[in-house]
Amino acid sequence: MATQTGKLASAKPAATTWTALYRAPIDSSASGVLNMVSDGTAANVRVGVKKYDIAATLDASTYLLHPGDVVTNKTLTFDTSIPIITDQQDTFTPGQLITMNDGETTFKWESYYVPPSTDFYVKKVGILTYSIENQTGSFSVGETLTGGTGNGTAVIYDIIDGSLGGSTLYLGPVTGTTFVEGETLTGGTSSATGDIAAGGVGVSRDEFVFSSNGAGGTYSLQRSASVTLFLDRTYKFFVQDASMSGVGFALSTTINGTFGIDQTAGTSDDGTEYVSGKTSSGTAGASGAYVQYDMSANGGGDATYYYFDTADGTLGGSDQSLQLSVDYSYDTIYIYDLQGTLTNASDAITLGQTTFTLTSNAGSKWGYVQEVSGTSVNIVTGLGSADFAGADTFYDVPKIGTASRSLATISSIDTAANAIDSVDQIMHDNEVDAAERLTSLIIGPGQVLMVYAATQNISFDYSGFQDSSSDFSVRSFDVNAIIAADGASGGG
Repeated sequence: MATQTGKLASAKPAATTWTALYRAPIDSSASGVLNMVSDGTAANVRVGVKKYDIAATLDASTYLLHPGDVVTNKTLTFDTSIPIITDQQDTFTPGQLITMNDGETTFKWESYYVPPSTDFYVKKVGILTYSIENQTGSFSVGETLTGGTGNGTAVIYDIIDGSLGGSTLYLGPVTGTTFVEGETLTGGTSSATGDIAAGGVGVSRDEFVFSSNGAGGTYSLQRSASVTLFLDRTYKFFVQDASMSGVGFALSTTINGTFGIDQTAGTSDDGTEYVSGKTSSGTAGASGAYVQYDMSANGGGDATYYYFDTADGTLGGSDQSLQLSVDYSYDTIYIYDLQGTLTNASDAITLGQTTFTLTSNAGSKWGYVQEVSGTSVNIVTGLGSADFAGADTFYDVPKIGTASRSLATISSIDTAANAIDSVDQIMHDNEVDAAERLTSLIIGPGQVLMVYAATQNISFDYSGFQDSSSDFSVRSFDVNAIIAADGASGGG
């Protein structure tokens, strides 16, 4: 079925410059006539048809790439993570056309973005609990409280909502005058206030606190909301803070790990350290030191892991836990064929009953693998994409969803979008002094009609029929793919 009829493209290109006159969409082909008309001054012209936009060399030949694979570096990040299942409705599928809620912008879904590593920064802090009553406003984790009867200050590391208009605050060591019963505490950023209840001062205990936004970020005790780990990714716990010197941060499926509930090693309730997928670097308390867990090495489903100190039985407990889940969620996705503009903090998509608002977007390039051999790959530029360039990266596209994806890097561009190989030329330096035409000129899916004139005196017009075509099979990465599809093997 014809999707466009008549003039498909026209241009009067600059002198001695190869110009893409017409690009056939990846799902269409065209048949038409190329008219070349001089404005009165004769000039030599060249015409060619490329099967791709760029030819590139990758940094390795081991990537799982195949003709028709979608490759992209365009990401969208949302304010809320998108789970695999949302509101009892299946989530988006590879290649699905998505329309923003304003109806103006569309894109196609490529895959979820799984970060190479999710980082947490860990400190050991002496924590006291304070029961608060007569509270006004809402305190915030990370803010500094000031006492009302002295010059004491302390940081909030967690908040547990309570009854009777109060809450329980988990505070770091008080600097200055110690907080006492009946004292009014005031939040430094929230301006919330509350009185310490009678008998509401707890006992100091060393605790691990976590930051997910860098060493200088907001640390939380993770009581009100425990950290959730997902089976499909790696987690790195930085233990470089000076407070971690001499501490052995570790995980176990047993409360308090190798010390057990009684906090004493060598008794019947002792557990074992969880070491599957564990690697470490540096010495705790020293710059850059971390403990890392590749949770994909777990091989199981939902689980609870208790963190503890391998050197001390007092840091663990039943509430010192991380939750491992297979209910994956992702705040960033890869997309392609973006049409329209994106506005952060305004544009949104809806799945089921949940709306996800765009917070940021990055990248500008997407396309399709036309051919791949060893480190050489030919790419058809996608609709609305910028041209790929050297040093650009994109993930490969394994045929089986459980396979690990690798990040490919373009080492060099061998044939640029505004260049053409001699083998692809069909007319070379033919003089046009009035008018000339090429008839029955067929442009296949993803192919590019290129034109060139020695001077800027030639107008090119390509007119005919653009028809839908299924000759080029497009495939996005699918985590649910089990059986490898037919097709040529990749560059590895």
